[in-house]
Amino acid sequence: MADQELLKRLLQSSRQGNSCQSWNQWYRDHPSELIDLSKADLRGTDLRGVDLHDADLSEVNLGDVDLSGSHLVRANLSRADLNRTRLISADLTDAIVFATIFSNIDLRNVRGLDSVEHRGPSTIGSDTFYASHGEISDTFLRGCGLTNDLIGFVHSITRVPQYYHAIISYGREDGILASRLYSDFQVNGIRCWKYTEGMKIGDRIHREVDQSIRLRSKLLVIFSEHVVGSDWVASEVFTALSQEQEEGNQFLLPLTVDEAVRQSHLEWAIAVRRNRLIRDFSIWKDLDQYQSRFSRLLRDLKKV
Repeated sequence: MADQELLKRLLQSSRQGNSCQSWNQWYRDHPSELIDLSKADLRGTDLRGVDLHDADLSEVNLGDVDLSGSHLVRANLSRADLNRTRLISADLTDAIVFATIFSNIDLRNVRGLDSVEHRGPSTIGSDTFYASHGEISDTFLRGCGLTNDLIGFVHSITRVPQYYHAIISYGREDGILASRLYSDFQVNGIRCWKYTEGMKIGDRIHREVDQSIRLRSKLLVIFSEHVVGSDWVASEVFTALSQEQEEGNQFLLPLTVDEAVRQSHLEWAIAVRRNRLIRDFSIWKDLDQYQSRFSRLLRDLKKV
């Protein structure tokens, strides 16, 4: 169990905004101190540059923790939860792992990964493979428990993708078209997700969509008379346009199945018409016409 005094000292240092300098100085002044942070909940903590060499971090929740540039040499990370943990230039030389969860993190720039001591298999998510662009050493993957065949497969599917990922947002009445687009994207090797009006961006999936934006996705919103007057579609459009300004990349790809969005005087609809080419899928039930429109959509999703 974590030493509460040590945990308090670490958290106070992280809140001072000095990249844990006060903690690191204290640690240098107490070289024989045993750092027991086991089972601590550190979610969302800024621990950039922290020195935790030889620390007991077993069963620690490190979800959304920024450990960039941290010194984790010989640290015990057994059963630790590293979900969305930032490890840019972190040093894991001789760190201990077992049943450790490596979920949705970029391992490309982690130092000492090949020297990690695997005391048993660990969990490594497909999102980590993609976030790392497949650039994870075979030595580390074998230590996590992957076979050579599986390692080869991982490298084959995580090559730089030809297309952006696709997020399809739609009203329930347009679910058949959404499902057809979803299936055709899958056939063409495009990773995609479907979100109905009950799962709008501003709701519980907001964090998932934010992460997808960082993975360079595109948001396809299917506009129709069924959704034009709804609050959720306005929220999705304004959220997408706001994210575009922050990210500097085009994120929103609007589709329409009727004239509702073109005739609407709502602020968000005017903004879409002013700033976007709206792909017309009103004839989607005609197979030939649908295939023609879909081919154009593939071009929109193709990376330059």
